[in-house]
Amino acid sequence: MRYVDLLHDSYKQLMHLGAPIDGSMKVNEVEGLEGVRLGVDSSGCAVILPPDLSSDAQNQELEHIVANPRVAFDVDRESDVEVEEVSMVMTKSHDDWLIETFLGLIGILLDSAVSEGRLDGAHSFVQDLVSLFRSMTQPGRKEAQGLWAELFLIDRSASVDTALAAWHSKPNDRFDFALGAERVEVKSTTGPRIHRFSHAQLTVNNIVTVTVASFVLDHDAEGSCCADLVESIVARCNDDMLKKQLLCQVVETLGDGWRSQTSVRFDVDLADQNLRFFAIEDIPRITSPLPPNVVDVSYRSDLQVAPALDPAAVGGAAPLLRNFCGDVRRSES
Repeated sequence: MRYVDLLHDSYKQLMHLGAPIDGSMKVNEVEGLEGVRLGVDSSGCAVILPPDLSSDAQNQELEHIVANPRVAFDVDRESDVEVEEVSMVMTKSHDDWLIETFLGLIGILLDSAVSEGRLDGAHSFVQDLVSLFRSMTQPGRKEAQGLWAELFLIDRSASVDTALAAWHSKPNDRFDFALGAERVEVKSTTGPRIHRFSHAQLTVNNIVTVTVASFVLDHDAEGSCCADLVESIVARCNDDMLKKQLLCQVVETLGDGWRSQTSVRFDVDLADQNLRFFAIEDIPRITSPLPPNVVDVSYRSDLQVAPALDPAAVGGAAPLLRNFCGDVRRSES
């Protein structure tokens, strides 16, 4: 079982036992993980207790969490209550979205930081968690819909490791994915297949090969959100560093929009059915040269009559596109 699921189950179990007395907290060992405990305080806030942090660790208080390397707590065990000095990171409320986010982020970080049942670097783990929550107080760089489409394309790929390694790391990158001389740009819409492009994206030189992955999405209250896709990708990823990079990039991209991303959900089956790939040279564009000193031009192109690529005909010369077209889960079904 993944740590995300273990933490949620443990939190529910602790809450089911009833709130501890004031000034104490109930704790559970995180199954299969030495020295890490999950706790609940008297108000229902969630607390993670990692092994002792380094002596120079500092108290940190953010909008949603507080981290303290040394704090005394009455720890409520089954047999008695003991006073312990512990390292902890705790939520500042028991709001459902915060508890869900807190446990989810910790679970993914643990998936990428645990080796042979031990947490590799408690101080680094706490700093990563604090950095993620700090990012949630900053303005987002992209709307949830655009990020959702990129995450869905990664999740449906044959190798999520290959897709993640090719995923852009800077907000001003011209294309969303890059591998060698190959580029893939992701566009999404909830209406007709009409997308906005920068003129620079549609006028690349012949050195690179560019493909557009076009999604027509449909909102669905029972569908997946960005956080769901992240968990799905992490479960299939074999590279711990890529897992952490994925999580950091998603949280930084959404910023203060993270809280609302759980309400932005799309039908995954329809997204898969409506996905089309287009060669960049088949996208309608302005063909005449732009006037001198005119820069940063963008416009909408209608792809409804543009010829889509046949995924079955994608060859080895386009390994990135082939990875996105070759969903192993569907081929095994």
